[in-house]
Amino acid sequence: MAIRCGVLPLYLSRTAPKSCHHCGKPTLSHVSLISHALCCKFIDYGPVFRHNELRDAVARVLRRHGFSCTVEPRYFSKYYTDGVQHRPDLVVTSLAQPIATDFSVNAQQKDQPGVAAAASASTKIKTHRVAVESAGATFIPFCLEAHGYCDNSAKRFVAHVVETRPKFEAAQIYRDVFQRQTVSATLCRARVKAVISACLHQDDFEADGGLERGEGIGQYEGLAA
Repeated sequence: MAIRCGVLPLYLSRTAPKSCHHCGKPTLSHVSLISHALCCKFIDYGPVFRHNELRDAVARVLRRHGFSCTVEPRYFSKYYTDGVQHRPDLVVTSLAQPIATDFSVNAQQKDQPGVAAAASASTKIKTHRVAVESAGATFIPFCLEAHGYCDNSAKRFVAHVVETRPKFEAAQIYRDVFQRQTVSATLCRARVKAVISACLHQDDFEADGGLERGEGIGQYEGLAA
């Protein structure tokens, strides 16, 4: 809630920089610092980290429910015709027809929730669908926004994966993916780490015990509510 309201706790507000430590962009207010932290590509826990955390979290949940998944499958590459070595992020192989997806967690456009995620979903369909279908699989993107907005593409992906399971089991999987320590929790922790990274130097990380080890982060958890 703090991040969504553009507020930093006292501990971080005392050290909040007037410009990004990583790229130099001015961040003259808490609102601008938080907004920048969620989109800066040079921050230690930025978009790439957030994307990979989400990909791995969804794969873990699906495997826990008995689905076979392959992360970053390379066997699709030969079906792309633009000369770029594309590949989807995840393919669920234990289905009559495999389902592939590609994840994105976009920074929300100001006062326009959903616009960035919808645009990303459209781009991913153009990039991946023909190649994936040529390989005999179905492609459905999985697009979100950093503040938590969930595009319908993500819901369609999970719905297609679980459609052959009994209704009670499908509902449980759906909840596990979107609510219980997967999508919502992953985005929550990623927001916290990105904002801390934008506020503190690497020396400060080490002094606090190291975010990568999960130490010292308890005092910041209020940011993620």
